[in-house]
Amino acid sequence: MTESPTHTTLELFASDIDGTLLTSDHRITDEVRAAIARARELGVHVILASARSPQAIALLQDELNLVGEPLVALQGAWVGRVTPDGTAPLAQHRISPEDARAVVAAAAAVNTPLSWFNSDAWYYTMEADVVGYETRVTGIAPAGVLDVDTALVEGGPLKLMVPPNPAQPDAVAEVLATLPDSLIGQMTGEHYLEITQPDADKSHGVALIAEQFGVSPVGIAAAGDGPNDIGMFTLAHRSYAMGNAGPAVKAEAGQVVADNNNSGLAAAIAHALGT
Repeated sequence: MTESPTHTTLELFASDIDGTLLTSDHRITDEVRAAIARARELGVHVILASARSPQAIALLQDELNLVGEPLVALQGAWVGRVTPDGTAPLAQHRISPEDARAVVAAAAAVNTPLSWFNSDAWYYTMEADVVGYETRVTGIAPAGVLDVDTALVEGGPLKLMVPPNPAQPDAVAEVLATLPDSLIGQMTGEHYLEITQPDADKSHGVALIAEQFGVSPVGIAAAGDGPNDIGMFTLAHRSYAMGNAGPAVKAEAGQVVADNNNSGLAAAIAHALGT
């Protein structure tokens, strides 16, 4: 993306969470906190966009005094607000029951874990270390073991997720290769396979929120570290790849900043603000 002159007014800053907002041990540095607070003081909307659930993102919003701001959750499959009064979706993009069953079967065929996400709960297919890890990292415990018929009472899932499997390094690629044509699979910076409808993308969610606020692309900046953040880079007038991002992600950004353990997001926000 073209790097913007500093006099162009920043109105909305979209940030990925894991590998961007958070350090590798899942903390928010003081520098990043201060940068977000400064952006808010200047009237900039700070939008968190992640593959995490709405409830998990809301916990971070509370920590950063961002409660009430819209958020992009589940890789863009859920866009809306989470407040003490509940959730208010602006958009939801569900996977069809048929496609969901096919992906669950594909993961089972290679004996690898899969997680199923609805708007307010997530389920896992088998006991694995990743279940406890996700609970600790996100602060949201699973609702239990997946029973597809029961989960489908709410409708198709918003997202299916296949984590990296150290015991079977090729499992994620094998599931990706069998995806129905009506679905897309995107890799995060942490090597998770996030499966959604094509309409579910972080960039689509950020664009919807920007439209709600009357913000044009020239007023948008975005930062991220994963292949699933490139869409936001394409949308935004200013784009920042974290130093911990891979070469392909860095190549798509207007600027590369320090890594997530060295407050690269704070540098990105400062640059976007022209400070």
